[in-house]
Amino acid sequence: MHIENIESEKKVDIPRGAWFDGWFYAKFFDSDKLGLRKYIVEFVEDGSSIIDIGCATGGLALNLAPRSKYVVGVDVSEKMIKQALKRRNKLGYKNLDFILIDALDLSSEIDNTFDYAVLSFVIHEIPQKERIRILTEAMRIADNIIILDYHFPQPQGFWGISIKWIEFFAGREHYRCFRDYLQRGGLKSIFGEMGLRIIREGVDGKRAFSTVIVQKQK
Repeated sequence: MHIENIESEKKVDIPRGAWFDGWFYAKFFDSDKLGLRKYIVEFVEDGSSIIDIGCATGGLALNLAPRSKYVVGVDVSEKMIKQALKRRNKLGYKNLDFILIDALDLSSEIDNTFDYAVLSFVIHEIPQKERIRILTEAMRIADNIIILDYHFPQPQGFWGISIKWIEFFAGREHYRCFRDYLQRGGLKSIFGEMGLRIIREGVDGKRAFSTVIVQKQK
């Protein structure tokens, strides 16, 4: 299936969103120039097909589109998807689309296959069972998974404290998942259980964030 055949405004009956969804998130958290995204962009080969899982308001997908065959962003929040479509339309990208889908049902909703599935700051904000389910779904439709999320262990001092406060103000359930993510040991804690292997890894200079590419064990 080509991107032109995907329905941007697909309706699904699922819970959506948080208080910061939509324009607020786009303005303060999801700038298309966010420096951390360079770690994902550098890991992706030019001309690839990509699905951005938990795309929010589309900042990462906007960075990936100019060098990709096509990009599909998916998110469970209707406010996020509407904002992402506005940003795409403003820039006029024809190889980029955003659709409203629960990532727990990816393989039943999307019949594309992709070179990469990317997840940017998604894993830490959901419960452990859903982390495994989403990654399992991603592996069914993509050859490689690239994940950008918090590094474990977190740094001490200013950066570590700042991240904790940001996650705290995101909401009680969000913060609970963040704490569980760190208590379990971060990204690497679920790879062995799922039979995934790291083929490339990068950590930022402050050791606050990690980017990994994982594949199924052969």
